[in-house]
Amino acid sequence: MQSGVTSSFIRLVVIGGIVFTASLAAQSPTTKTSARKPEVSRANPGRTPWGNPDLQAVYSAEDFKGVPFERPVELGERTYLTDEEYAKRVQELQKQLQDDQAATFISRKTEDLGQGNFGYWQNRGKPQRQTSVVIDPSDGRIPYRDGKRPAEQRGPASARGTPINGPEDLGLLERCISGGVPSAMIRNNENNTVRIIQAPGLVAITYEVMHDTRIIPLDGRAHVSSGIRQYFGDSRGHWEGDTLVVDVTNFNDKAKFRGSGPDMRVTERFTRIDADTLRYQSTMDDPATFTRPWTVQMELKRASQQFEYACHEGNYAMANMLSGSRAEEKRSADKTKQERNPEQ
Repeated sequence: MQSGVTSSFIRLVVIGGIVFTASLAAQSPTTKTSARKPEVSRANPGRTPWGNPDLQAVYSAEDFKGVPFERPVELGERTYLTDEEYAKRVQELQKQLQDDQAATFISRKTEDLGQGNFGYWQNRGKPQRQTSVVIDPSDGRIPYRDGKRPAEQRGPASARGTPINGPEDLGLLERCISGGVPSAMIRNNENNTVRIIQAPGLVAITYEVMHDTRIIPLDGRAHVSSGIRQYFGDSRGHWEGDTLVVDVTNFNDKAKFRGSGPDMRVTERFTRIDADTLRYQSTMDDPATFTRPWTVQMELKRASQQFEYACHEGNYAMANMLSGSRAEEKRSADKTKQERNPEQ
């Protein structure tokens, strides 16, 4: 408990320091600033008092929930849906929302909020014309070596349907540890907001899930030693026109993204295209896992606020999955014993 409190306190101090630094910069007589900050609009997304593009806001990836991560093969190399295909996606979403409402009604009457009514908890987003989150290669598919994700890297045991022998067999999110890069940025299931705060020479990104915060220096400093490995890697940023470009290295071997290894290099691009929209691109380069670099793109919409993410509060999943695996092992052993000794 003391460790958690200390961690939270440090995080508050860091973010508080950034906000305070930004405040001082705005008041400094040597800072280039106008008497009134320009209004943010489509034509002018706005700038900070020290002159950088202003990315600051809370954004949500919720709207992209209905977009497949990889493009369905039948759509070929088309990045966007036709009018007819888009209309079909709109109808499918409307049908899904109706099914969710029906499941909610049944859940309230029967008090059954289990997997069968999972839609009760879901954000469904809004229909998008983009055919897949992966935009490069041109077929919208992850370029795995041998054409598919390595079997040993296909997610935690709970996702593979294999026995869970200890907490380490579960994923980082299931264990309430971390989200990772770039997965925390493109999460669109639930609790999908990110908050960006800027100060001269720094950008901070706080993710609603786990309340992880990344501090991204913009002062040209080198990456940390290759011996230092982290869940979120090591980020270094710079501006290319109105786009924030972030180079991320030094991942550990636990925060895998779609089967990636610790030597993956990620290049992120953040561009505010209007007052309410942040375009996010991320390119993954890991020759050990992928035949070539590949890129994802999403447009995040401005949201009102972030909410508390109390991951371990009332979380029985880990204990239940572990005990479930032990129960399944016992059931299997009893069945084998019965088959060998039918008279017992």
